[in-house]
Amino acid sequence: MAELKQLQSTDSPPNVGDVPMFDGTNFTPQAPSPVGPLTHTFDCPVSVSMFDAVYISGSNAVDAADANDPTKQPFIGLVRSKPNPTKALVQFYGVFDVFPPATLTPRAKYFLSTTPGQITTMPTETPGCIVDAVGLAISDTAMILMVDSDFTEIE
Repeated sequence: MAELKQLQSTDSPPNVGDVPMFDGTNFTPQAPSPVGPLTHTFDCPVSVSMFDAVYISGSNAVDAADANDPTKQPFIGLVRSKPNPTKALVQFYGVFDVFPPATLTPRAKYFLSTTPGQITTMPTETPGCIVDAVGLAISDTAMILMVDSDFTEIE
């Protein structure tokens, strides 16, 4: 029969918000891990640039999303960096904070543009096009990404 052993708690007092973490022997209060931007590196054509809005174009691949073309939907994120010409680090959650100064209008909502890869504050009204929210600007260089599958085709 297996021997049961008493689990020990450390003597360090927890801070507000700490969570108990088990190291195999003891429970230790620790601050929870912060959730930062969620990203993934995808293959992409050379034409995809930093800050482009992208969609899944194939297996582990992205290309510029386009409000004019329902086959180039849905928007899944923005290109945060290009480690090389055919790779894109795409951010799909959190605060996207790498825009150049004075790029965004604070408090403005951004949508996918009818220009492939671009974003705009004016959603398209053209029949057959897609209105897809991209994010909400919180400063002139950062936006909260609003990636979801809630988009509308204009009739």
